[in-house]
Amino acid sequence: MAYRLKQVTYNKRKHKILVQNENGPCPLIAAANALLLRDAIKLPSNCVGAGVIKIDELINVLAEKVLNNSSQQSQSMNHQFAVQEVMQVFPSLQYGMDVNPKFTKGPSGVEYTKQLNAF
Repeated sequence: MAYRLKQVTYNKRKHKILVQNENGPCPLIAAANALLLRDAIKLPSNCVGAGVIKIDELINVLAEKVLNNSSQQSQSMNHQFAVQEVMQVFPSLQYGMDVNPKFTKGPSGVEYTKQLNAF
């Protein structure tokens, strides 16, 4: 699978964002676009030139961001486990994400899932 790139203007600056090929949930695109608009990640120049990014290239860009952030944070066993879980779940995020609300906890109440670690 691959995603087309589109140029948009955000905060008076031009950015490339990913465009969804089909309708449906795609938290991977949402996360990537949020990071692209904040200049927190950069797409490979060959992808920008071609106007398309393959799913494995996108996962590599996002995984690099997670690993760079984790090297700057605590190296506790819990943190390392969370990073491992995020790496394992990245490929499945192109199809959607499980979120189990806990209605007894109000709007912020959700049950833990591996996918939530990515966010």
